[in-house]
This record gives sequence, structure tokens and C-alpha cells, in this order.
Amino acid sequence: MSRPRERSRVRFERMLEAAGDRVRAKGLDGLTMQHVAAGAGVPIGSLCPFFPDRNALIARMFSDSRDVR
Repeated sequence: MSRPRERSRVRFERMLEAAGDRVRAKGLDGLTMQHVAAGAGVPIGSLCPFFPDRNALIARMFSDSRDVR
């Protein structure tokens, strides 16, 4: 895998992990794109290519069968 692709994959995984952490701590109502970006340590604009909005992020979290309880 090329370096840019590897960095992109790692960033993507950090975003999903941050989203899961936030949902576990605050529930779905507490999930915001700003909190995900902060938790992942990325600028908020970095989320947009992967998740254009909060609903897309939530859908991806559940489509990956991640445990967010």
C-alpha cells in the first residue's frame, strides 16, 4: 500500500474510533462532527471526503458492525 493510502486508511480508522468513543460516552445525540474531528486529532475538513455529514458517519459505523454500546 502506498504511503498516502496508508495514511488515509489510518486517519479513517481514527475517525471511526473517535466516533465510537463519543457515542459510548454521550450517545448518538452527543455525536457531532466537531467532536469526532477533535477526538481523531484531524481538522474537521478531513472528515468530509469520508463522511459528508453526521448521518453518513453513523451509517458507516453501523455498517461496519462496530460495537458502540
